[in-house]
Amino acid sequence: MRCFCSVLAMMVACGAWAASQPPAPATGTSSNQQQTKSHNPQQRTAQDIHGTDQSPLSVKIIPAVKTGEETADEKRDRDDKAANDKAAIELTRDIARFNRYLVIVGIAQAAIFVLQLVVFGYQAGKLRQTIELTERTERPYVFLGMINGYVFPDAIAQRLLSRGPAATKNDEIPCAKFTITNNGRSPAVIKEISTALVAIDKDLPDTPDYNGCWVRPGEIILGAGVSSPTNTHLNDEPSFQNYAKDFEEVKRLYTQDTYWLFYGRIRYEDALGVEYVTGFGLRAMNNAVPNPFYAVGGKKWNYRQ
Repeated sequence: MRCFCSVLAMMVACGAWAASQPPAPATGTSSNQQQTKSHNPQQRTAQDIHGTDQSPLSVKIIPAVKTGEETADEKRDRDDKAANDKAAIELTRDIARFNRYLVIVGIAQAAIFVLQLVVFGYQAGKLRQTIELTERTERPYVFLGMINGYVFPDAIAQRLLSRGPAATKNDEIPCAKFTITNNGRSPAVIKEISTALVAIDKDLPDTPDYNGCWVRPGEIILGAGVSSPTNTHLNDEPSFQNYAKDFEEVKRLYTQDTYWLFYGRIRYEDALGVEYVTGFGLRAMNNAVPNPFYAVGGKKWNYRQ
């Protein structure tokens, strides 16, 4: 009896289990039903929602429907952006145009600056010339003043005759008389006077030799426009000591190529101690009594430094 009850209980349990199973799908529709279940979002299982390594979770975002105000705001933003972009382009063009103008202005300014430099240089040169001219105008200028000589026999004979009993042996020696004149506008301090009186029987040298000059040292102050007392240079060469005693012999010395030369230089300073030099070279003429002189030798003999 107990075994029978056990078998009956097992049969009831199997019947209950069989009743709980779903009916088996048909052969032609099972795959379609499975595909329909797989494509139906309403029938996704919990495993499909969480995803797996073989089929990861995919989320599709559906944009929200925009209201009319939001659409208008977006259009306004696009219009503002387009206007800003256009304004930026125009600004860039304006800046480029302005930079070109700046370049042109810079080139013009550079040209004006160069022109100003040229003008300033020209003005500076003229100003320097004016200053130099003023300095030259205001500086002292020392020249030989009055000059005459008794170097030829006829002139010496006339001198001896005019001096009469007052004549000395120096009156028989060839000589040149001269003064020094300051033709400048400031005082001149005469530091040295060097003179020579020689008979030349050859061509005049290119440059003077001052080693044979007689030097008068000492200071003589000459104001502007003032002349010194008369100075006399005597020819002290031994061969001319008896010059006036034998005119015929002396005349033989004066051929066509022989003449008397009076030359030298004068060193002087201005009030500031700046030194200057005046050189002179003069030839005696025998067509007057006393004998006059004229310049020879050019700028190498007659100069101002």
